[in-house]
Amino acid sequence: MNPEEKRNDCYMKNLQESNTIKLNDLLCITQDSKFFYESAAYHANDINMKDSFTRFSHERTFYAQQLKDLVKTMGGTHENYQDTPGPLQRIWIDVKFAINSGIKDAVIDAFTACENKVINVYQEALAEYPSDGIRSIILSQLYGIQKCLQTICSLGRKSCIV
Repeated sequence: MNPEEKRNDCYMKNLQESNTIKLNDLLCITQDSKFFYESAAYHANDINMKDSFTRFSHERTFYAQQLKDLVKTMGGTHENYQDTPGPLQRIWIDVKFAINSGIKDAVIDAFTACENKVINVYQEALAEYPSDGIRSIILSQLYGIQKCLQTICSLGRKSCIV
């Protein structure tokens, strides 16, 4: 392999690793979301919240599988679990406390804050994938998350910023 081919090969490997790391971050966030929606559905007393949270958990399961498939297609491996990206760690703690409190408005407020952060992470990821198949999947998931946020807001007695 000549020096130019070596540089190209190295560049492609670094690009692949960078892309799979970003997708694994989204995967981690998606798996965390799934877990917290499952937990919220289990603890919900309100039937509309229980049904919505169950549906959101199923959607996140589908999103996670899509992300795993993307990572695999890119020649990477998906992480079964990794640390949640920094900005979301505190939000997940707030969600956990809200779920355990059983206070409907606290749960809605916590998930609203959480989903707004998740939306920001997805929007940042979109900037990394300007025009390819990965972008269309991320965009589709982002729309689903935005719709989820609208539904969460509609479950409460007060409006929230979407």
